[in-house]
Amino acid sequence: MIGTLLYEKITGNPEIAAIIASRMYPVALPQTPTVPAVVYFFDNATSTLSYSGPSGLESATLRVDSWADNFDEAKNLAAKVKEILNGWKKNIPAGAVQGTFFKGEKDIFDEDKILYSTQQTYLIHYTET
Repeated sequence: MIGTLLYEKITGNPEIAAIIASRMYPVALPQTPTVPAVVYFFDNATSTLSYSGPSGLESATLRVDSWADNFDEAKNLAAKVKEILNGWKKNIPAGAVQGTFFKGEKDIFDEDKILYSTQQTYLIHYTET
């Protein structure tokens, strides 16, 4: 569910869609990728507990990698992703994104694929029903 909301948020943005179309993947790029593309995954997902049991609130580290043929394209794509994700909230009947907060980024070069990436990390709080 949260992955679907994230996919819709990023690929639904006209500026980003013009760059990546639907090339957004969970966990890893395909073996022979077409770039620019975005890869995301969730890490360290935890549930918040209350005295009466699980509260329904989840927290996770979200990593978003913006991949491109050159450094400037990767940085440009990452900047657009940050612009729409930092501070993102969304309420829907089946759950909600309570808040998404940028934590940092780093640059990566994949020598095997000869591709550049800007890897961003976010803290995301969400509920799923």
